[in-house]
Amino acid sequence: MADLFAETSIITLNSKYANEISSAGFKNDVRFDFTNLLKDLPFIVYNTISIESATIPYSFYNINETNNLLVIRTTTAGAGTNTHTLTITKGNYNAVNFQTELLRQYTIETAGSVAIMGVNRATGVFTLTPATSTPQISQIELLTTGSTIFETIGLFKSNHVFTFNLTTPTSFDFPANFLGPTKLHIYSNTLASNNVDSRNAGINSLIGIVPVNAATFGLITYEISQHIESVLKSRYINDIDIRITDENDNPINFNYIDWTITLILKTFKYMPEVFKERQQIDMAPSKKLEINEDMIKREQGLDIKQINKEIKQDKKEYNEGDNKKVIVSKKPLIIPDFDDADLLME
Repeated sequence: MADLFAETSIITLNSKYANEISSAGFKNDVRFDFTNLLKDLPFIVYNTISIESATIPYSFYNINETNNLLVIRTTTAGAGTNTHTLTITKGNYNAVNFQTELLRQYTIETAGSVAIMGVNRATGVFTLTPATSTPQISQIELLTTGSTIFETIGLFKSNHVFTFNLTTPTSFDFPANFLGPTKLHIYSNTLASNNVDSRNAGINSLIGIVPVNAATFGLITYEISQHIESVLKSRYINDIDIRITDENDNPINFNYIDWTITLILKTFKYMPEVFKERQQIDMAPSKKLEINEDMIKREQGLDIKQINKEIKQDKKEYNEGDNKKVIVSKKPLIIPDFDDADLLME
């Protein structure tokens, strides 16, 4: 657009200097306070936002607050059933050290009972069976109610029964997934635009996605060579909120480790001479009253016939000697002369 020019501002956000909105220490839901970062001025047409770069620590875990619970019901010969909740210690796991941790928690919760868990190295699928012990548990049932770890360890969301069978232990449904978050979704209500996420099939406050391109406890770096700009809904900014989740909208727990994100704010303004000309058109006297009928109907709900009636009346009064004001918008316009072209199309 020849009538506009862009003014670019760099905004650097460091979570160390933010106010945490929720979950102290997570560093995933924060607010940065500014003063008049963006003002709603008449010569500003629109604004865009984009993520230029980010450095984010891989300090979060693949087993965390959102997926570390497994509820089981055990059946003991002659003693009936008991329900237990296994709480897996938060951390980064692979299939081997995870099964060690799960069996440890199982023994603790069942007062010394033992189970046997394995993983097929070709398929990545777990197997499970009770083992002969005292007291002897003949059946383990994994319950969906209260459990949050089913998808991670390869189970569909239905109760699963594992009976004693050392020869052919029962297999889980599909491969376990210890990849953890593969993408970080960055949201901001302040910087919201019209971006869409298939997870909720609608417009949300997503402003960017950062791929997880580092190993655990490494540093995720993100730089974009070509900015993908989103048009801001808001025309006034006094603070910036940032919320970071995984691809399933689970909150990321950075465990007190800080991150930085650099944003590019572009403000598109009228060229000075164009803005001056527009002001003159809006404010200066004119011989012709040119009004867009659709705009009037849509934005002000004015009656075109009534406007024409007022114009005719003002024309009559004008012929008697004095200029009169004709109110056709929020601003009065001085009409120094009239002819039939002044009437609006009805």
